Amino acid sequence: MKYRSLMTVVGVVCGLTLLIVAACDGPLSTDPDPADGDTEAQPTSEEVFAELLNLIEGIDFDAEEPVEEIRALEGEIQEIRDGFETVLQLEPNDPLANVGVAVLIMVQRAYADPFDHFLSAELWSELDAMPDDPAPSYVLDLLWPESVRTIGAIQDELATIGDALADAGSHLAVAVEHFDAPIEIEIVIDDGNQESVRMVLDKPEIEVFQASAAAARVPIIMAQVYDLEVYDDDGDPLDLPKFIGQIIEWAMEEKWDQTNDELINRALHALRCDSFLTRRAGGPSLDDARTVLVEALNAAKSAHEGLMARDFGADDYLIPGEELPEDLLEEMNHGLEDLGISREITGLADLADLLIDLVNGDEVLTNEAMWPDLDDKLEISIGAFFDYDGDARAWLPEQSHFDQIAETQDYQDIGDQLGAVFEDENNWPDLSFGGIFDPEIELPEA
Repeated sequence: MKYRSLMTVVGVVCGLTLLIVAACDGPLSTDPDPADGDTEAQPTSEEVFAELLNLIEGIDFDAEEPVEEIRALEGEIQEIRDGFETVLQLEPNDPLANVGVAVLIMVQRAYADPFDHFLSAELWSELDAMPDDPAPSYVLDLLWPESVRTIGAIQDELATIGDALADAGSHLAVAVEHFDAPIEIEIVIDDGNQESVRMVLDKPEIEVFQASAAAARVPIIMAQVYDLEVYDDDGDPLDLPKFIGQIIEWAMEEKWDQTNDELINRALHALRCDSFLTRRAGGPSLDDARTVLVEALNAAKSAHEGLMARDFGADDYLIPGEELPEDLLEEMNHGLEDLGISREITGLADLADLLIDLVNGDEVLTNEAMWPDLDDKLEISIGAFFDYDGDARAWLPEQSHFDQIAETQDYQDIGDQLGAVFEDENNWPDLSFGGIFDPEIELPEA
């Protein structure tokens, strides 16, 4: 059947995701005995963990319809999460249950809109029936989830994903706080062979997951700070799959004039829109992104220090402790010299400290080695970028320039006029871009 291999790949990816969940589900719980008078034994973290492993073992990736097989797991995944939640009702600080809930939050997010679109039987049926050499616009329209066809809708969806990551991160923080010593886990998988699986899980590994969840939130937060919506000629939000599909088709047909004209037209529309690059109402700030980034870097630093401090059974751990190779460190330090950074990086912990100082503004980059031909020394502050709390549109030339250009009907002339506006230093209100560059940058002469 057409696209069967693609369906199998999707199944394998989802299965591997669940396998990571099983492998990473925190240390064993020391749940208290049920309260006096309880007649039904409460599940333990170990038992719920075993259920998860058995679920993974039962996935048949060679099934006739592997996507349907994965879709059918949704109910069982919820049952496993309910098991972890039951443990947390008795012991809210149980590390394994908190890690289990954290990862299942994200696994379940894959079953929600818009990702559930890729697990729908209708989609795969249409893919199987797709004609040979379909138009790119047709393929994009088919694959693109209906709920996220505009930039604004994507930004809204990113907010819900960020919330899920934050929720998962809060559970991981509890697990890290209450994790004591490395735990040896041995689970017997009831698959007829009574296979025994042994692994060692410790606090640094949980911190790796904590750092990963926080790091994933950073670009999601940054993508929500400013209004990026682009509109069509009718004033409606641009339909992305339709627009991108059309551009691809024109490019494939080498209709470069039409392609360039449409791209210039959309850019001009965006620059003339009052809301473009303004702060989104109720949205996060760049400082919010910095806070989460520093959280991720601190967690990564702590995780690395813990991984390197191990003194037993390293082969049984899920994540080994490794330092950066010497040749990579040498190359990295040489690159830092080009950026005006004099400190030496000897390992991942030093790198995390440097990045924290950069985003906080305690360390700045310079141009001396990168751009030695510039007359003045130029300092570049990443911290100033995260400090900025206004509209990014305030950095652009006045909107009146673009309104005037819009009266021109010749798109080639429009492109030239846009270039002229951007090349004139007098049109830019702040060439330091909120203090990122000190002194202000100088535009190259046309």
